[in-house]
Amino acid sequence: MPPNDKLPAAPLPRPAPPLRSPRSADPRASTDSSLLVIENENGQEALPFWRQFVADRDTWSSTLVSFLFHTLLIILLALWLMRGDDRGVLGLVATVDAPTMLDDGESLDRSLQVQLPDLRQSPQDDTAEDLEQWQQQLANEMELAAVHPFEIDLAPSIDFPAPNAVKGLAPVGGGFSGRQGDARARLAAERGGSDASESAVELGLAWLAEHQWSDGGWSFHFHNDRCNGKCQDPGTMESRAAATGLALLSYLGAGYTHRDGKYQQVVDRGLKFLRNAALKTPSGSTLGASSPGMTKMYAHGIATMALCEALALTGDEELRPTAVDCVRYIVAAQHRQGGWRYEPRQPGDTTVTGWQIMALKSGHLAGIDIPTPVWTKAGEFLDSVATSSGSRYGYTHPGDGLTTSAIGILLRMYLGWDRGRGELELGASFIAGRGPSPSDMYFNYYTTLALHHLRNDEWERWNPRMRDYLVQTQDKNGHQRGSWHFVDPHGQQGGRLYTTCMAIMTLEVYYRYLPLYGWPEDWDHR
Repeated sequence: MPPNDKLPAAPLPRPAPPLRSPRSADPRASTDSSLLVIENENGQEALPFWRQFVADRDTWSSTLVSFLFHTLLIILLALWLMRGDDRGVLGLVATVDAPTMLDDGESLDRSLQVQLPDLRQSPQDDTAEDLEQWQQQLANEMELAAVHPFEIDLAPSIDFPAPNAVKGLAPVGGGFSGRQGDARARLAAERGGSDASESAVELGLAWLAEHQWSDGGWSFHFHNDRCNGKCQDPGTMESRAAATGLALLSYLGAGYTHRDGKYQQVVDRGLKFLRNAALKTPSGSTLGASSPGMTKMYAHGIATMALCEALALTGDEELRPTAVDCVRYIVAAQHRQGGWRYEPRQPGDTTVTGWQIMALKSGHLAGIDIPTPVWTKAGEFLDSVATSSGSRYGYTHPGDGLTTSAIGILLRMYLGWDRGRGELELGASFIAGRGPSPSDMYFNYYTTLALHHLRNDEWERWNPRMRDYLVQTQDKNGHQRGSWHFVDPHGQQGGRLYTTCMAIMTLEVYYRYLPLYGWPEDWDHR
């Protein structure tokens, strides 16, 4: 999972203990709570304590000054702790009780409930939030969302050049045409793949087919009636939409769709699962509704990306309404500073933002208009987490993490940076410098994709090491044959299904997307 960027909240000062009446050691002393009468040493009644206190000016004045000073200090500290920017979070509560029937007669349980974010984990940067005030703010957001759905201006949109356009060294490619027909085999052979890597892809897809559930979706727990515990290392994440999206992206990346190829039925049932799982809201349809807090927008971005790729590859207009609605939800969920995170309109982080931008790019390639301000604001978010002039990137603040830098560099290319920019070369050297990780497929996937588009010397060094490592580490025996599992935080949570999908997509890089800047042999002709 992403790094823990939350700092512990500053502790509030403890209130001073209440004033207590002095207690005489004399057994005749009275402690009547209403009068606080004290007898003096001669047995005579003394003044009540509160009158004695008021009569003593020195005590009264010094104590009052101290009380006022500390009260003011506590108020100022509380105001400081409650500071923060506008946290526009969309909160929805909806239930769908009736099961929806799939075309083949199987049912998908759509009993979904979208809860308000856990107030103990409410969107915050470094400080605690007053829970009562935050709860009221969320309630107000819910009411506004129900009455005034987010307005989305579908025009104008960025005009990405066609894949065959030639204009300097701007990103003009990135299309899906390398996956189809005989292009896949040719590109794998000519652009860095091998017979062994293609065989590994096919074995991985066969393993995924064996672990598809009867309702058409996948699960990070992955055990179904065919596996029945034969495979080890299930994940702990509960998001079926994310698991299904990753599996479908693996098939679509190899050119297998619900209209073509030997996995037509597998892909078709997976797409039906997502379409039936999409929950309509005033701001579009969400596929992350049933996912726990930290995976909601992850799941939505991944699953939306799969729907859009299937639409782009096949032109199946039955997919378009759901795909468009899911894209609308991403647009509506963008924070005002340009990023995305776990909940809609939460201040962004680089990893969640990466999946949303990739989904929007796939939506654009499927003919869905994306408002220009969405891309502009996304670039502003990247500016806010960039260091070293834009060659390195942090998570929620400026930094230089390897994975976040790989994502940031890739997104910069998608958002229009020219290949000749020195920041891209410096960034590529930084992320590729240590070579592929033996366990972190999240880093390996994004670095492989970024270097594939850049096509520089770092790609030539990286590719054979990454490719051959995955071929060698794939399981070869038993029911696990064709899968991968690496032990790291992501691999533990996503389990064998997650690491298998990420490995497959990494080995599909040669044809999954055409390089954004075209092939090196064409650069001299621009």
